Amino acid sequence: MAKIAEVVKLKSGYANFVELKSAYEATQENADRMAMYRPTKAHRVAFERICRGLYQPNDKKFYLLSGSYGTGKSHLCLMSANFLSRSSGDPEIAGFYENYATLDSEKAKLLKNIRKDGQYLVTICDYHSGRRFEDVVLKAVFDACAAKGLNTGVETEFDEAERQLAEWEKKGGKSSIRDFYQDFGKALEGITPGLSVDQLRMGLKDYDSEALTNFCSAFKEMMGGLEFQARSGNLIPILRNLIKSVAFKERFKGLAIFFDEFGFTLERAAYSKDLLQGFMETICKNEPNVIFVGCIHKDFKSYADRFSKDDAAVMSARITQVDLLNEGIEEIIGAIVETDKQCSVWMKEVAPKTSVFDQLVPPCKSLDLFPWIEDVNRIRQRVLEDIYGVHPMVLSCLLKLSSEIGSDARSTFTFFSGDVGGEKGSYADFIQTADLTVAGGKLNLYTVDRLFTFFQKELSQRNSELRDRQRQFVNGFYASLDALRKAVEAENPLFGLQEDERINILRAILIYQLCQIPANMENIQFGLYCLSKAEKKQIERDLKNLVKKGVVFFRKQSKTYELAVSGADDPYDLVERYVADTDLHPQNTVAAFLEEAGGKLDLNFLEAKGYNLPFGEDKRFRTRFVRAKDLGDALWDETRIEYEETRSKPKNSFEGTLVYALCEDEGEINVAREAAKTIPEANVALAVPHVPQPFTETLLRVKACRHYLPPNEAEKISAQTESRLRDIFENPEDGYLPSLKRVLRDIREGSGACWYYQGGKVLVDKPRQSHKTADMLCDELFKKRCRIKHPDLNFCHDEKWRTGKNTALKQAVTVLLCAGQGPAANW
Repeated sequence: MAKIAEVVKLKSGYANFVELKSAYEATQENADRMAMYRPTKAHRVAFERICRGLYQPNDKKFYLLSGSYGTGKSHLCLMSANFLSRSSGDPEIAGFYENYATLDSEKAKLLKNIRKDGQYLVTICDYHSGRRFEDVVLKAVFDACAAKGLNTGVETEFDEAERQLAEWEKKGGKSSIRDFYQDFGKALEGITPGLSVDQLRMGLKDYDSEALTNFCSAFKEMMGGLEFQARSGNLIPILRNLIKSVAFKERFKGLAIFFDEFGFTLERAAYSKDLLQGFMETICKNEPNVIFVGCIHKDFKSYADRFSKDDAAVMSARITQVDLLNEGIEEIIGAIVETDKQCSVWMKEVAPKTSVFDQLVPPCKSLDLFPWIEDVNRIRQRVLEDIYGVHPMVLSCLLKLSSEIGSDARSTFTFFSGDVGGEKGSYADFIQTADLTVAGGKLNLYTVDRLFTFFQKELSQRNSELRDRQRQFVNGFYASLDALRKAVEAENPLFGLQEDERINILRAILIYQLCQIPANMENIQFGLYCLSKAEKKQIERDLKNLVKKGVVFFRKQSKTYELAVSGADDPYDLVERYVADTDLHPQNTVAAFLEEAGGKLDLNFLEAKGYNLPFGEDKRFRTRFVRAKDLGDALWDETRIEYEETRSKPKNSFEGTLVYALCEDEGEINVAREAAKTIPEANVALAVPHVPQPFTETLLRVKACRHYLPPNEAEKISAQTESRLRDIFENPEDGYLPSLKRVLRDIREGSGACWYYQGGKVLVDKPRQSHKTADMLCDELFKKRCRIKHPDLNFCHDEKWRTGKNTALKQAVTVLLCAGQGPAANW
């Protein structure tokens, strides 16, 4: 039997992701794209909304282009960048206006008029860098200035810092007073070991705020506490000075900043709140010739939980969200899915049966599956024939699911193009294995229930990204599945659910609920591609049977079917309930952290294994885990007193103390680095991580699971909830407890930290072995040692010699003590 793949070829190149920055800079390829670009209706609506900022200067010109994965946001940004960088009279852009005029002549004329002269300085932000918003924007702007040969004379803090270093380097040791450049290098080594001055200067030239912070810290250190005073200010005054400079105004009408994948910056909170909000208001709203376009995959409200209520309100009031909808999406998909209607297989197997499409078109209109397509003939041709093998209900649901629960690997385009390797459940996978026709000679189509397989990971109960209502539906599906399993086992214990086609009905209902499509009998029959009376009757019988067994619920008022309501509490809701109740939280989070993550580990001492090995010693250090805010004189006094009090008790004594600073954000890291300078004792070392190591949030989730699971059982939960809660608690890959243990493991290893000792001097940076710090501290403390490898001579923390009868040892010591000194001491 012929396969669908024999009449359909996939051109995945049409769905390739556009890397905005490199695509814009590829001059010839960019020009060719612009000449061929025929924007869909959705693209035109979004593009025209952004362009409104050009002739309505008071518009909130911080535009967030919102659309699901694969809707062409990057393509649209690329075209917008070209549109702004060239006047309408530029020959290279003539093809764009011609194509636009064939689609909407009036709008094309308007766009030509507003861009009849001048150009914008277009800057493309490099979102790959993972750096903070203000750094990325500043670098993009000055890179664009350099590319255009624009010298505005505008300076930044980074320029001032680099200029200072250049002056010091030039003077070198010529000054009779001091070599500032050399002194700066020494101070920098003390602040950030392993970072050279050359590397720092590269960071300054790259507008890296971390490099600037390190410069300021080293400057203050070498200048005896004097702060570096920059005159230029931050991103906002720099951009204002740029666009108001004579050099800029002579060449450009304005500034356009494009930031693809801006949603990742919002998710990671990689920005200064005050700077971002100020940029929105002071630059994008108040300056008439500055436009910002950022791309997000979800509605801005979906990112609001990262902000406080007040901050979310402020930011919402200062942005313009531009939704990129699905109008015209069938044209793009049709370019990926190339159906050969002239081949012999199509003519023989498919063409005689295409009348089936006539039966599928009316429900498409009555359900308004494609609201932007008014012509039923266009639905038949562009959806059913050109995108052959896909049921129309599937396409409609796919577009909604891609927007609601999709990802870069689960989008409309990865579904069709096979760019994820023809993943199971994708169209690319389906056409390779599906016969052209099924039983009875009916054309074979991808039905709505199959979407569950494609989105299976997203539709897991363990997907914490699901919103509350979505999670309710997913939980309901698994509750219905469980009810069906029990019913089947009760009827015939020898047969399982694997071959039970009623599962397809449950999957279809779940997809409908997520897509807000009424799950009535007719829609279920339609989505499962039931054409004959027998097929429809079978679905009717199955639904009645499912209702009778309590697997699904029939709502008489709307005549719709609903999945079972899970009687069990959702484990994620239980966890969040605990996290929200501060009265339940542990009073001492550090102690709770060590208790949960430490398990059976000995967290009291760390042996200097490398130092001890050659001569069989047992030197060790007391270990402490301390929050950054608790570092300081009081702690140093406490460690000194403990050391002195235990010196006469070998079992409890130690050679010094290793303190691990628990830093959950950059601010705490800076506090810990300052505290390192106050270490008074030579036998104390402090580990300060290079990057934050947050643990409190995970700890609270661990405690939440403990709170509900046996033996505590603060609330009675069902066996199903207990099973799921235990899974998210203990799962080796991403369970809360294993995750917490990994955090403590990383802290104890110390390989991601810089170790400081007396006076803030660097002992070792990023040691490869957890005991390396203890070894090096021993080398500092003990300049002499017994080179006879024997436990009786080299163990410091063994009390056997106090109580045991080691006669040989006593005699040996007596001889040593008395040698050349008269009579032996009486033991």
